[in-house]
Amino acid sequence: MLTSPSADDLQFILEIVVLPALSSCPGLQQTRSYYSLKVPLARLSNEIQRVHRDGGQIVRVMPSALLNPLLSPRSSLPWWIEIYTDYPRCLYYFGPFESLVEAQAHQAGFAEDLHQEGAESLVVQIKQCQPPILTQEW
Repeated sequence: MLTSPSADDLQFILEIVVLPALSSCPGLQQTRSYYSLKVPLARLSNEIQRVHRDGGQIVRVMPSALLNPLLSPRSSLPWWIEIYTDYPRCLYYFGPFESLVEAQAHQAGFAEDLHQEGAESLVVQIKQCQPPILTQEW
């Protein structure tokens, strides 16, 4: 016999964009960070308010029942800081981190280290991925 889920069982996925904060590093350009958050119905309103208060923008809300775990492997991937520099022309990955928050806490330090080593025109992103190579030069 099929039963409808109760309100306590309903979960929603919030897809969130975090806009870059102004940086004190000259030449540092940041792009948006994206992440998803699974929230029970009872906390949905509070979490939406918290995301907005913290400067995030919610781009989609959908019931988690619509997601097929086989189609969404990103959720189990670690978080990495990706930094591209124009000079020298390199792509760096720093990580892995267990959460977006942990990666965000470290990104300024890695960018500052590269800047102090002479790197110019840094573009920083935080991604959920598994990079095959941690440093790549062109």
